[in-house]
Amino acid sequence: MISEPLLINNLFFKDKRGHFCKIAHKEFFIKRKYNVNQFNISYSKTSGTIRGMHLQKKKYKEIKIVTCLRGKIYDVLVDCRKNSKTYKKKYTFKLNNCKKSLIVPEGYAHGFQTLTNDCLVAYLHTNFYKPEYEETINPLKLKINWPLKNIIISKKDKNSNIIL
Repeated sequence: MISEPLLINNLFFKDKRGHFCKIAHKEFFIKRKYNVNQFNISYSKTSGTIRGMHLQKKKYKEIKIVTCLRGKIYDVLVDCRKNSKTYKKKYTFKLNNCKKSLIVPEGYAHGFQTLTNDCLVAYLHTNFYKPEYEETINPLKLKINWPLKNIIISKKDKNSNIIL
C-alpha cells in the first residue's frame, strides 16, 4: 500500500483520429493488491467548480485512482491520518486529458477545482461508497490557494463544519 499520493503516467497514444488512453489494467491492480469495487464519473460544466474535500473512514476507507478524461483540474489532497508525519499536509496536482492519473491513498481527503469548462473526471475506488462513513471537509476553510476565484460549490461541501 502507498502512504503518499502517487502521480502515474498513463499509456497515451495520439494520431490524426484522436487519442487512446490506457488508465489501468489487471496487472496494475494485482501488483498493488487493489480491488476496484466502484467506478464513478463526475461532469462539471463550468470552470471554477470545486468538488470535495471527501474521504471515507473506518472499514470503508479507500484508495482512489483519479483521471481527468476531459478538461483540466487542479487536484488537492490533504493527509487526514492523525498519526502520520504528514498529517494536514496538502498536495496539489494538475490533471488533464487522460495523460496522468493520481493515486489517492487511504486516509486522504480529495477534492478538485475545474480549470476549464466541460470537465469529465473518472474515479476508480477500492471500496464501496457508504454515506454514513463519508467525511466532508469544507474546502474553503483549508487555506487552499484555489487557482480560480469564481467558485461554484455544492451546499453539502460549503456547509460542512469539519475543519482540519
